[in-house]
Amino acid sequence: MVQSSIQEEIFQSPTGARLKLYVATPDEPPRAVVLICHGLAEHAGRYRPFMKALGNAGIAAFAPDHRGHGQTEIPDTPAHTFAREDGARKVLDDVAAVRAEAQRRFPDSPLVVFGHSMGGMIAINHAMNQPEKLAGLVVANSDLRGGALISLAKTVLAWERFRKGSDAESTVLKALTFDAWNKQIGENRTEADWLSRDHNEVDAFIADPNCGWAPTVSLWRDVFRFVEGGANDERLKNLPNDLPVLLIGGGQDPATRKAAATRELQKRMTKTGMSNVTLRIDEEDRHETLNETGRDKAMADIIAWMTRVLN
Repeated sequence: MVQSSIQEEIFQSPTGARLKLYVATPDEPPRAVVLICHGLAEHAGRYRPFMKALGNAGIAAFAPDHRGHGQTEIPDTPAHTFAREDGARKVLDDVAAVRAEAQRRFPDSPLVVFGHSMGGMIAINHAMNQPEKLAGLVVANSDLRGGALISLAKTVLAWERFRKGSDAESTVLKALTFDAWNKQIGENRTEADWLSRDHNEVDAFIADPNCGWAPTVSLWRDVFRFVEGGANDERLKNLPNDLPVLLIGGGQDPATRKAAATRELQKRMTKTGMSNVTLRIDEEDRHETLNETGRDKAMADIIAWMTRVLN
């Protein structure tokens, strides 16, 4: 088996952010590179087991902490905020910069972009912006609905911004998302049971000071810019029809309406003419496929898919 190691670096983005960057490097020239985009109110360090599995399969991995998350530093920016202005664009610029660095280090290795939840929204928007030389796209546990959802979110956030300002926590969006999703599970052992059936993983999430915080009004506004971009069928047409895509969902995930959002995205992609879209639904999984009780099989399946499409 190929062995790998994970390094922690500071990567200076052209946007001014000092990104905490995790890099998994096989001990042989990698047959591919994966750029990982993490979810909301967590950080890239939680993807170490997945990065280790990729590295052991001969695949390099790059995973930055996004702005406002983890150990990434942004000058003159409030905590848990992408940026004072143009936050969504700057996140995408950061991702593009990390991708360019990955391709600089491994110019002969095909590149796959992977994103979970909010990270899936970031990944698909990045792919729409820069589809060239992209070998694959993985969107896991993301809801990219448009229409009424975006209108409601914009109305709520405009009201909260007027009352409290952009830098305050959005208590209403937290109640409508994280809190509501946890109530749907019915277990309610903790406030984060909606993430996984594995109690150890849930407890580790709760104990992590860089996880589970309430996003600001500003951050939520930017998240819904990602949703809006991903919900745009005209932008979806930017993706090549033959681009290999893997869509991952959990059948008990309240954040994606029990994977309905994942199936809807597959239908939208197929409708635009995309012919290489694979759907993977674990019917008993909740929101975090990579931290679920069946995570080893999920990682193996993802790597097997990558091996197939890269070959």
